[in-house]
Amino acid sequence: MKHLAMILLFISASSIAADGKPPLCQAENADSNKHLSPVFLEMVGMVCDKWKTRFEKITWQLMGNGDKKIQDVNKKIISYEIGELKNGRIWIRADSFSGGKLQKEIFWFRIKGFATVWSTKRDISVNSVLAKEDLILQTTDVSVENLTQDQIVTDPVGMFVRKSLRRGAIISKASVSGPPLIQQNQQIGVLIENSGLQITAKGKALSTGWNVGDAITVLVNGASKRTEAIVAKRGWANVSI
Repeated sequence: MKHLAMILLFISASSIAADGKPPLCQAENADSNKHLSPVFLEMVGMVCDKWKTRFEKITWQLMGNGDKKIQDVNKKIISYEIGELKNGRIWIRADSFSGGKLQKEIFWFRIKGFATVWSTKRDISVNSVLAKEDLILQTTDVSVENLTQDQIVTDPVGMFVRKSLRRGAIISKASVSGPPLIQQNQQIGVLIENSGLQITAKGKALSTGWNVGDAITVLVNGASKRTEAIVAKRGWANVSI
């Protein structure tokens, strides 16, 4: 009964909803997957359940779907393991029982996970501040870039670019942030430490430091050589000599 209930649950989830909205998780090409057995559809339901909250919509496609073993309607899943989604692909390792024999199989899926994202209209250099005219809002497959909805920036306007972005790049939390603690070419305070002695000086940041502990290059006023410093707080860095 439990096995049948899971099958019915997946079939109902794959149908068009009563309000006319498309299903959250559906086959990329429904016609090419009509021959799949109920036990295989059960495994697909497991994949959808694991990832459905990470995307707005999911489409899936069995890779190598000419495998006749998946058509066995008498199979019963004993145990399974679902791999992580990487580069738009995911695997299921399943132990099933059929014809009095235990079978161990691995199935691969191609997954498309769609999300509404901001992407760039042009190439944007590091340390730039994003403006609305730099961006375009679109719904696209983000799984190939190993992103999920929780990694997408919902309002990137005014944020700083942490690494150079090519035209069409998706704006994620890894590529932008709020203002850096120290910005390149900024005049900063420098705390110089030497054998317990501390003195403060002014200097110029020659690179950008986003967080406390980041290593940057500075030129202390009066010095002829640049030196490495550690970001201590906004506008301040420490130098040990």
